[in-house]
Amino acid sequence: QKNHSSLCRTFSRVRSSARNQNSSARQVPPGEYCLVPLEWLETWYEYVSDHTVDRVPGVLNLTEFLCDHGLANIDPNITDDESDRSHERYYPVPLDSFAEFRRVYGGEGEIRYIVASAKLGSVITIQPGTCTECRLARVERERVAAFSYDTTVLRLLVGGA
Repeated sequence: QKNHSSLCRTFSRVRSSARNQNSSARQVPPGEYCLVPLEWLETWYEYVSDHTVDRVPGVLNLTEFLCDHGLANIDPNITDDESDRSHERYYPVPLDSFAEFRRVYGGEGEIRYIVASAKLGSVITIQPGTCTECRLARVERERVAAFSYDTTVLRLLVGGA
């Protein structure tokens, strides 16, 4: 059963800044956060704010951002690489908000997002660390998937003699 008042307070602290910020520059105050997939956050918001929506957000899994080595396959410090847009798919939420989401919805995986300085361009640390090999493999899989088609129609124009 959802606890609307507590979760909406959580949302008011988190989601408005996710919507209003440039997705390539997730500026949050110095502190420690946990990452939440933006798609999950959108579904959750629709669910708690619109009583006609029946789609429950489901469990809060971060396994898509974790590799088999137990590390993250994302790097929040890479925001200017057109081939890796993963930073647009998650948002850092305060630890207490993440704990509340997990308490209500369950889930697996956790990635801590640590901002040491408010200075623009400061290095962000994540725990567990980034697995560069798996991050690059994920980027390549996404690149290939972007060019995969189930059906392709080719029209050949043959010049007559």
